[in-house]
This record gives sequence, structure tokens and C-alpha cells, in this order.
Amino acid sequence: MKLEQRAVSLAAGTILAHSIKDSGISLKKGHILTPEDLRLLEAGGYAMLTVVVTDAGDIGENEAAARLAGVLSGPDISTDKAFTGRCNLKSAVHGLLSIRRDSIDRINLVHESITLATLEPYSVIHPGQLVATVKIIPFAVPADILAACVELAEAAAPMIRVAPFIPKRTGFIQTWLPGMQESLLNKTTRVLEKRLTAVQGNLAMELRCRHDSVEISQAIARLLDLRVELIIVAAASAIIDREDVVPTAIIRAGGEIMHFGMPVDPGNLLLLARHGRCPVVGMPGCARSPSLNGFDWVLERLAAEIPLSARDIMVMGTGGLLKEIGNRPQPRLGGSERESHDDRT
Repeated sequence: MKLEQRAVSLAAGTILAHSIKDSGISLKKGHILTPEDLRLLEAGGYAMLTVVVTDAGDIGENEAAARLAGVLSGPDISTDKAFTGRCNLKSAVHGLLSIRRDSIDRINLVHESITLATLEPYSVIHPGQLVATVKIIPFAVPADILAACVELAEAAAPMIRVAPFIPKRTGFIQTWLPGMQESLLNKTTRVLEKRLTAVQGNLAMELRCRHDSVEISQAIARLLDLRVELIIVAAASAIIDREDVVPTAIIRAGGEIMHFGMPVDPGNLLLLARHGRCPVVGMPGCARSPSLNGFDWVLERLAAEIPLSARDIMVMGTGGLLKEIGNRPQPRLGGSERESHDDRT
């Protein structure tokens, strides 16, 4: 493809490089010039035009965009009709965006003429929402460049998908210590219910017990008997070690600890465990607030049934510095987070 200055009389079949709107003539850039267009232009006093001349084997912008977008689309993603070199990918479901970042980078590094943009990985997506767009920069691209991008997309398929939220029956355990206000426990329940609703889940059973490893393990066993699919534990005192009360209770109940801590603030003191196929999450204290924190990221992935390993949590640090929440004094600005375990994240 090349840009040329060409006499109007010789421009039939070329692509108009710049829009023309003058003297009753309205032609948009990218328009393939016809003999009738040229007669109108000559009558309007035009002698020369800036046009695009494609080379043999070049593929038009819309065809190229549609072809690549079609390969990129995973389940539950639809593609719009390509227009002006752009093809949009939209979700058909409510869920979490799952993309292969390294493969997207490889496509964008092939050539400047083909670009692919997506929303942030693991964004919460609603039906009809735009999740990605393919944009062809010039009016046409060489076939070999498009083929290289398509090959990368096919090798990593599906590169872009939305993992739908799967309704999960959730069991919730809250522990209490002497002097703890019941209003705080009630508020925590309400906040969790809203979080679960947002990811299609439901609170099947809530149990409250003393902050004691034996009582917590018994509560876990009771919830497992009810066949819940997710267990969340909100401790009266924040978990500070793998041998603390809540992790000990999980082990006592027959579970295993997968990871403790996360590089997301607020949310640092999150515990991820499991009992068989049932995830068990030790909720950080900051999750008593509805403000965004690391617990949201973990809950969303579990609800979408996206695999979540210790490594997955440990690489959440980029972008993991979230906004402060209003119910704790600015710990990043000084002071000790150890003054009250209940306020720790």
C-alpha cells in the first residue's frame, strides 16, 4: 500500500485518503473511488487527489479487522461488523475478563499497522460490554502481516474470553471475642451479601462462633455437610500467621492452606485455603467495608471459576495499591498497623 498524488481522471479504483465535503460532494476517507465519483469531482474543479494504491496481496482494513477479531473471540464473545478498519468484541455474559496478556503483546509487536486493545485483565464485565477492539491503522495491510497475527491468535486461542460468574452456595463463618459489637457482625454480613450478589452467588448459611480453632473447625464441618461451594471466614482478630487460630481450624477440619498474604493493599492479610474442591477464604479485616480491596479480586476469580494459585495471588502487586478506606487511619503515612488487629488488612 502506498500514498500517491494522482490526477482525478486516473484515480478510479483507488482509495480516497482524505474526506471531501465541498460543493455538494461528500466522500469519506477510505471510500473506493468510482467513475461517477470522479465525474463529480472534476465538475467540482478537482484536478488532483491524494489516494491510496494497494499492492497485490494487500487485504482491506475491514476484512483484516474482522478476520483477526474472529480468531481472537472466545466463548460468549461476539464481534461487531467491521467498520473503518475497526472490529469490536463484546461480551454476551456477566463475568470476569480473562486474556492472555503476553499473546496480545506479541500481536501488537508484529507490525504497527495492526493493533489490539483490551480492557484490564480480570475486569468485571456485563452483557453487551465492549471488551476489546481490533484496529487496522492503514487502509490495507499486507497478507503476510495479517497471517502472522492470525497465527499467533490461533496458537493461543481463546486469547480473549469472559468467564461467566457461576452461582455458588456460600457458607459464612464469623468469629467473635468478648466486647465485640453485634452491629459490626451484622454489617459485615450485609456487605458480604452484596458482594456475593454482584458475582451471582448467595449466602446459604451463616454461623457465628467464638474465636477458637475448635469451634471454627466444627463450623467448617457443618457447612461442608450442607454442601456449600465456598466458605468465607471473617475473624474477630486478623490472621497474622499460618499457625494462627483460623488456619489452625482449617487444618483441623481436614483442609489445607494454599497461601497467606497478598500484595494488594487494602487486603494484605487474606488467607486462601481449601477443603477438597471447596475454597476456604480467610477474609481480611478491610473486607468488612464495601470499598474495593484484595478480597474482591479473589472472590471474583473464585466465582468465575478461574484457577487461583499461590502464584496468581503473588503476582497481583502491579496495580495492587488501591485507595485507602475510610475506616482506618492512614497506615501508609506512618503509625503502626499493629495497634489493633481488627483494623489490619
